[in-house]
Amino acid sequence: SETVSTKVDAEVSRIINDGIKSAEKVLTEHRKALDAIAKKLIEVETLEQDEYDKLITAHGIIPKKRGDAKLETKS
Repeated sequence: SETVSTKVDAEVSRIINDGIKSAEKVLTEHRKALDAIAKKLIEVETLEQDEYDKLITAHGIIPKKRGDAKLETKS
């Protein structure tokens, strides 16, 4: 029905807007680290994981250990 469609559209818009706000917050909070990564990539084109980890650690960001990210699935 149109009511359900309107509710779904509103929820999708809310989720997208929340994601945008979250991304903007992270990028703003970690702008110096982002700039350092960009500068290094301009110099060398690619970064190994350990080089990336050193860059972000130097800016106060603790890198997640590899394998920490888990995909959640619904049964």
